[in-house]
Amino acid sequence: DSSTTIKNFLNRVHRRRKGVRLFQGLLQLLTLALAGALTANLIAYFSDNPRPFLVPFLIVWGTLLGIGLIFLLIRALFFQTPPDQTALWVENKVEDLNNSLVSSVQLESQLSEATQTGLSHDMIRELIQRTGQRIETLKINEIVSRTPLLQSGQWTAGVFLIALTVALLLPDFMTRGYERWVQPPALAQVIESTNTPAP
Repeated sequence: DSSTTIKNFLNRVHRRRKGVRLFQGLLQLLTLALAGALTANLIAYFSDNPRPFLVPFLIVWGTLLGIGLIFLLIRALFFQTPPDQTALWVENKVEDLNNSLVSSVQLESQLSEATQTGLSHDMIRELIQRTGQRIETLKINEIVSRTPLLQSGQWTAGVFLIALTVALLLPDFMTRGYERWVQPPALAQVIESTNTPAP
């Protein structure tokens, strides 16, 4: 059945687009998390008193991560594209469909009507049949590009390599940075001088 073929095709396109967008969002969040952790640790590593810089930075970083996570969850739970919009998106990707996919989706409901309005039922069936045959030759992997996903992956890998390079050049980068987050050198000196008994 050509109508079923078209519906299944559009459902697969929709699922693949949704999957690409979700994975892209996850990679972007991971990149932001890695970049933020690297930046915060660099601030703590090289500053004697990092807290005045770290607190505003961590607030902004945490806010961006929170907004990104909420947006990603909303997209995962509520992102639903109507079939005619998915069909229009495919039409923009494939040159020679000539609006046949959109027309098939929009006109298919008229086949269940008792009276004919506009195009005859035979013409609509013929259009749907030809469109169904045409989309059977299309490859969804080629229509829904994975380029945005690969680009986001490259950013994630780039930030990870930078963090790895810094860790190799500064062996105590992670431990020293964390220690200065918890207890900055300036604060440690104050505590030490307070606890040191007077001569």
